[in-house]
Amino acid sequence: MQQINQSKTLVLFLGLFLFLNTSSAQTTVFMDDFNREENPLSTTGGTPTMTWTGVTTAGSVIRTNIGIAGTPLIIVNGTTAGRSYLYGQLSLFTNPFVSTLSSNTENVEWTFNIRTNRTSSSLGFDAVNNRIGTAVVLAANGSDFLTASGYAVTLTQGTTNNAVRLVKFSNGLSAQSNLTTIIGPSVDAASQSNYFSVKVIYKPASNKWELYARVDGTTIIDPTSGTLTKVGAETIDDTYTSNALSNFGFFLNHQSATASSNSGYFDNFKVVTSPDPTTEFRSGSKTNPIVKSIAGGFSILAQNASVKIIDTTGKILVSRKINGNCDFTTGTKGLYIIHVQTPNGFDMMKHVVR
Repeated sequence: MQQINQSKTLVLFLGLFLFLNTSSAQTTVFMDDFNREENPLSTTGGTPTMTWTGVTTAGSVIRTNIGIAGTPLIIVNGTTAGRSYLYGQLSLFTNPFVSTLSSNTENVEWTFNIRTNRTSSSLGFDAVNNRIGTAVVLAANGSDFLTASGYAVTLTQGTTNNAVRLVKFSNGLSAQSNLTTIIGPSVDAASQSNYFSVKVIYKPASNKWELYARVDGTTIIDPTSGTLTKVGAETIDDTYTSNALSNFGFFLNHQSATASSNSGYFDNFKVVTSPDPTTEFRSGSKTNPIVKSIAGGFSILAQNASVKIIDTTGKILVSRKINGNCDFTTGTKGLYIIHVQTPNGFDMMKHVVR
């Protein structure tokens, strides 16, 4: 790569850091705010349009909450103990999201609201009387959440009141022993029935996860607004990140015959991808590309690679697979960011066109 003086390097790096932290660098791959009055919930909704499928083992209705501001998604417990959930297909998310999480070339971020109206602590996912557990399934390897494996955020008892956790689960959300906490619990809710705003970030370059949470009380607040507090430390987990995952959704374990007292509420579900502002600029230590200056641009030599070239406005100028040499020429001088993904790993580099 061409060298530039130290002062220019600092200015360019600071400018790039700010650029990567702006919303313009994000791509929304799916969202659904459930702001529609439907009872039961329609089989389609969201952006892009999602095909929703509701499943219940007994005694539940899945709908938007008629007459409540913001109309959240609600899984309403009936008079029979059981499990109920709503699932959608990860394949309907738009580019650049990849359902094999470690193959994403950008960070993946989920945000949403979660709540239960139960007035005592939620004790989990066992099929035992009065056991209640609420979860947002981020990604799983099947649509049957009673047998699938994957990642979820759960709302169950923390220290005293309910709290959220990032978990991985194997063989379904059918027993508390099937869940392993990755990060959490968060701080407890002030009241058992408080809403939480939640953000989860997965970093494919390092297989690291982060969890953020905020207690919002009885009001639905957009989780992308204001400040959420980081829970614990970022944690590495790659148990399922290299697997092709297929589904996501919303889950309620309702092991009680008390009508409408154990419902789960969900709202403002959104998934975005964005460049990782904390990833160092490498020289290609994992993917071993060769980047050389050419007249008006640069060339990239890489094998079995997915390459993206991004300018400082966040616009993706090139996105293609290469197995050999790729030339990029431009009439605009300046800084360009190069993303390279191969089976060996991921690299992000910078190059200046003079």
